[in-house]
Amino acid sequence: MLVTKESNGLVLANAIASLEEIAVLSGRQHIKVDSQLLSRVLVAINECMEWAQVFILDFLSKYSPKDEK
Repeated sequence: MLVTKESNGLVLANAIASLEEIAVLSGRQHIKVDSQLLSRVLVAINECMEWAQVFILDFLSKYSPKDEK
């Protein structure tokens, strides 16, 4: 997944915001949250401005882990 490989937090936040908007319009989810993406997104929160943090936190609020780990 290309989103996972992005190293710039602001670019990552913009990609998430764009893909989430596409998901709303198309009715399909285009990003699958896995542990690698989750870790990268959590690091990106510290690198972003407030508006980007809102997009990231909204995106993460939809995540449901498979188990306790």
